[in-house]
Amino acid sequence: ISSTLLLSIMSLGKNFEFFNRLLFDNLPYLNKFRAPSSMLTIIALLVGTMAFYTLSKMIKSAYDQDKIKRALMISFGILASICVFFWIIGPGFFDMSKGENNEQTKVLVEIREAMMTGDALRGLIILLIGSGLIYFFNAKKIGSNIFLAAFGVVMLFDIYTINNRYLSHSDFMTNKASQSIFKPRNVDNQILLDNSLGYRVFDLTIDTYNSSIPSYYHRTIGGYHPAKLRRYQDLIDHCIDSEKTMLGGLLKTYTGNPDDSNFVRGMSQLHVLNMLNTKYFILGEQGKELAFPNNNAYGTSWFVKDVKWVNSADEEIDALKSTDLKTTVVIHNEWKQSAGVQGDGLGSIKLVEYMPNSLKYNSESATEQIAVLSEIWYGPNLGWTASIDGKSTDLFRVNYALRGVRVPAGKHEILLNFKPTSYFLGKTLASIFSILLIGIMGVCVWMYSKKDKPIE
Repeated sequence: ISSTLLLSIMSLGKNFEFFNRLLFDNLPYLNKFRAPSSMLTIIALLVGTMAFYTLSKMIKSAYDQDKIKRALMISFGILASICVFFWIIGPGFFDMSKGENNEQTKVLVEIREAMMTGDALRGLIILLIGSGLIYFFNAKKIGSNIFLAAFGVVMLFDIYTINNRYLSHSDFMTNKASQSIFKPRNVDNQILLDNSLGYRVFDLTIDTYNSSIPSYYHRTIGGYHPAKLRRYQDLIDHCIDSEKTMLGGLLKTYTGNPDDSNFVRGMSQLHVLNMLNTKYFILGEQGKELAFPNNNAYGTSWFVKDVKWVNSADEEIDALKSTDLKTTVVIHNEWKQSAGVQGDGLGSIKLVEYMPNSLKYNSESATEQIAVLSEIWYGPNLGWTASIDGKSTDLFRVNYALRGVRVPAGKHEILLNFKPTSYFLGKTLASIFSILLIGIMGVCVWMYSKKDKPIE
């Protein structure tokens, strides 16, 4: 009861802010929850566990019949009253319009009222059936097998009907239908002829940041995820959207000559899109898309000869708009020790192997260099590690959202791997406790099998 009450209050979030703000600021890891309402899943687990425990005790006749009857009447009365309240009075008691008053809101209000009354009535019916089964079993009117079988049917009905709201038969599709969704467009096939590694595609024919379909074939600028990395979202808000507008202006005056000096100069001003190695833009109308190559994309990695040091995040992201990022790198002063000395930008570095969790580069230079890698910064200490010829080295953040690495003179192999400690630690702990759990279950079965056996 105390756990359920506490979790119910915590699930209210800002609706019970006095208490929850105290927990949010002081209880470790609570601020990692995406939604306070997720606490309700733990309540479901607690209530379900105690319900099965009680049924087990009833089957073993561990409770007095009169006490079961009294407890049943009390709990039925309370729960039935709640169901009846929401079924009959609920729609008029709560504001379903959220203060709005238009035709669309009226439809939403009707849907919300139907959901409330329908679920309340459904809950009341399940409550009547479940209470009836307990009553007749407690009165010795039905046997334990029928009792458990009937309860199983009710539980399956409850689980199936609720789950069917989220995942129904209509949500499944044939392989043919599934393949049609991801059927490549002519423009996709055209771009896929490029076998080079690491380039990105900016599809302007779709809702760029709310569609993940192009990502099925390409590494894209945009795509969809409900929780984007904050630094990448900052790039979108402060740089990419404005460069998208700039690109639209350039294309309106484009004469068809990719070597036109004004056009080339304009494309070189797309500093952030170029540093993200945006090699292709997809333009046009849906069904008539075309691939527009960007010859100004910087590639997967490059050496720089100049460093612009900044003191704040605002300075860092603002500098991207006015800096030639092909020759100059913007680095926050916090990374001064890792970045080391300034290079001369001469030499070569190339991505030779690409996997989502592993990247390999080959480099050659006469002097020590700062290399910019066109990969989004994720860190520090969140899993990405770097090594040069097998020796560990530091990654540091450059250009607000990319990775940088200091490369010594000579020929080298640079390897980046994603090995998050939290994942492997969690995997190890999960394996250990799974083995312990199986062992405990085995011991329980063994002890139960020896129970009440005569000693020879």
